[in-house]
Amino acid sequence: MNVLPLADLSVLFLYLAGITWLGVRMGKGIQKQSDFFMPRRFGKSMMMMHAFGTGTASDQAVVVASGTFRHGLSGIWYQWLWLFNTPFYWLIAPIFRRFRATTTADVYALRFGSSVAVLFSMVGIIGLAVKIGLLLKGAGALVESGTQGMVSASFAVPVVAVLFVAYGMVGGLGAAIVTDYIQGVLTVLFSVMLLPWTLSAVGGLSGVRETLNDPSMLSMVAPEGVTPFFIATFAVLSLVGIVAQPFIMGVCGAGRTEMDGRFGFVAGNLIKRICTAAWAVTGIAALAWYMQKGADLTSIDPDQVYGQMAAEFLPSAFPGAPGAFSCLDSGRSDEFL
Repeated sequence: MNVLPLADLSVLFLYLAGITWLGVRMGKGIQKQSDFFMPRRFGKSMMMMHAFGTGTASDQAVVVASGTFRHGLSGIWYQWLWLFNTPFYWLIAPIFRRFRATTTADVYALRFGSSVAVLFSMVGIIGLAVKIGLLLKGAGALVESGTQGMVSASFAVPVVAVLFVAYGMVGGLGAAIVTDYIQGVLTVLFSVMLLPWTLSAVGGLSGVRETLNDPSMLSMVAPEGVTPFFIATFAVLSLVGIVAQPFIMGVCGAGRTEMDGRFGFVAGNLIKRICTAAWAVTGIAALAWYMQKGADLTSIDPDQVYGQMAAEFLPSAFPGAPGAFSCLDSGRSDEFL
């Protein structure tokens, strides 16, 4: 029976124990309702990683890598659809900060009445339930592929779910922001770290071009699926929808000042755009790697590609790297809140 190496198990245990302790510690500082739901005391760096962490989950790396594996570099638009909206975040963030509201539903209640606020809350709960389900599915796929099946998705999903629900109930939004900082650093680290290992294995970008021998796979748009019309349409829709996200109030309003929220919202999402590029190039390099090995591409699950690349190359980085990689989505309580 295969088991995880001791170094990976140690990293997982220390991480889970650490964030549990952190949640309890943050919970002790809660004196009133606003401390739990909207603690307005975080600076630029914390707000930046909170915006990055709230908008980034392991399922997105899985989706982008899977999309580029199937469609080529145009798969990057599965997350870059928000790219054109990023400058507007500089204007949006201070508006939400000035509402002085605890949740986005409070704003709807003040502006349109309680019935609209209740409707928004119901739609938000349903939407976030679906989103959390996708997040858990992506996290499970990443853990299973990243551990080469030694930890199954059916085991990882309930463990992650119980962890972030319990953690969020104890520490509130403040604990989620602190955790986002830790997980954000890990996400950026592994997004950047995995790319050079994968590219090196296929002979760099020149090796990718020679192996694929298909210019459309290296195009930013695809003849089918990710077309310019698709990109333009969803960019407009995402700009309209960003202000209706239930978690937008915390992302914009939990800072000490308007500038803290403004800087954090914009800078955090710019970091995500860079990570998205790394995920996309990793996905296309993975395709070239499998082709160079002579693998049957029809037998490969694209959703497993990103985790398989991590399982293949991260053990060479440093002891415990796969274990740390598996921690990336094990404490996402911000969506639950």
